Amino acid sequence: MDNNPVNPWLGQLILEYRRNHPDDELRRGYRDYIRGGSTKYSWADYVGRTALNDYASENPVFLMPRSEMPLPEHTRDILNYHYILCLADLMQMTIDELDLVFTDKQELQLVISFLADNNLHLCSWPEYTYKLCIESIDRERENFDEILNRKLESIKQAFPVSDLGKLTRTQYYKEAIHLYEEAARYAQRHDCCVTVCKELYYSYCSIMETGIIRFHLSIEYAGHVFDRLIYYSQICDATPLELAVSYGEYGDLFYLKGLNTRALEKYKTALDLVIDEPQETDRDDAISRFYSMMGSCYRGLKYYDNAIESFNKALEYLDDLSFLDDWAQHRKNRMESAYSSLADIYEEIGNQEKADYYHNLAGDNDPDHNSDSPF
Repeated sequence: MDNNPVNPWLGQLILEYRRNHPDDELRRGYRDYIRGGSTKYSWADYVGRTALNDYASENPVFLMPRSEMPLPEHTRDILNYHYILCLADLMQMTIDELDLVFTDKQELQLVISFLADNNLHLCSWPEYTYKLCIESIDRERENFDEILNRKLESIKQAFPVSDLGKLTRTQYYKEAIHLYEEAARYAQRHDCCVTVCKELYYSYCSIMETGIIRFHLSIEYAGHVFDRLIYYSQICDATPLELAVSYGEYGDLFYLKGLNTRALEKYKTALDLVIDEPQETDRDDAISRFYSMMGSCYRGLKYYDNAIESFNKALEYLDDLSFLDDWAQHRKNRMESAYSSLADIYEEIGNQEKADYYHNLAGDNDPDHNSDSPF
């Protein structure tokens, strides 16, 4: 054990166990444990785990897996993120720790009510407390997660993001979708770790754009995949920028389907997540992209004033990257794309003077110039 105080509930179990089992008996068990080849646990860990396993065997309700707890999926997934695999793990949370885990106090109350229904109550302690797991449950969970990880790695090796060209053929794309669906079902069936599920859906989302463009993939299907990524990202305390990027890519799917109003909703959500965050390179680059895509959507809806404002906002944030040499070409391409879009808008509204001005900034008159895409 480390220097943290033992959880009060666990401490009481250990105390009762030691009262009923002489030290000589425990030490013989520990020597046999070590002779068996294990070097994983100290004496104190061994006694604690033995006491916990003994108590759970006599009171099997404490072996109740998380998946069987009568709680909403979101509540159970938050417990999942905090590695609460069974009721014995939950009992080792103090009420103080659980209060920090749940920002939604209604969810906290659901957990407290569930425990009360089983005549159980969490202890209170002002500090973090040391906890122990039921080893058999822990090993089973690790095994499920490892299998899911292997499934995911196998898919990524078969369909690497760096070589999505093979996905342009229907057979390969359908195979990739099938493998991702199979992995997702496995994760659901075995209540796998939410951090692994997040990685699964992050990888899954990487092929949604290909499906939308080439295979007429249902926007509802693709949206479900992104919804799950965002759900697991929120459970796993993703940063605002990580969430914003996911919402931005979600918006791209609607944009590609010509659903400009729905795309705007996602880009605005992405923007709201990071607009008040501390200024940094990746954040400013992301904001400029969201504004550019909003400009493209507004243009498609013929809200020209909004489109012009959005592209100018995009240029403002790109200007903040001007001092970074490594970003020079990226910034140049993005600025030229925004200028070119502004030129086209002014042509559409009949202002040729401004259209020519922005065409010139974009380099559209250069025969070797290639206009960048809105992405």
